[in-house]
Amino acid sequence: MALVYADRNKSIGNAKFYIEINLEFRTYEQMVNRRRTKRNSWSVSYRQLAIYLSDNIGQCQIPIHSDAMHPDNIVAQDAVHYQLVKSTLRTIYRTNRCYHLDAPISFLPTFDALGKIQIKLLESSSADIDQVNLLHQIGSCTKQFFQDRNSYPTSGQIQQSLSSS
Repeated sequence: MALVYADRNKSIGNAKFYIEINLEFRTYEQMVNRRRTKRNSWSVSYRQLAIYLSDNIGQCQIPIHSDAMHPDNIVAQDAVHYQLVKSTLRTIYRTNRCYHLDAPISFLPTFDALGKIQIKLLESSSADIDQVNLLHQIGSCTKQFFQDRNSYPTSGQIQQSLSSS
């Protein structure tokens, strides 16, 4: 199996077009291992975040089924604030455009989802202080989760992302 990479350099002034082709031959196992190490070295998954939140906040607040196959089934129904936890994790899942529970997530969409949940919660007439405190705990644990895995953006990256959107 051959992989072909093409580098294109265009010169506008004299309309030259140059293509450089590099051929690399790899076995299927080498390609799969390269993808795995590359993916695992920089990405964190939705399932990892849910398990981390459950371990650090507590099983009574966020009980997680670690072997769940669908995002609606990842939170056990005996959570203290079941609807809040379920909607928070579902919003994180959707905002990161996940397509399965082990899909990679990133910092900015995750905190965008938490911000949306916080606004909705604070504007609600039925919110109580325990729900607000739980959401703050989820936010601080999520920040720590990304920092522990070196997936936390620098302030320059955040400013650049905000200016581009």
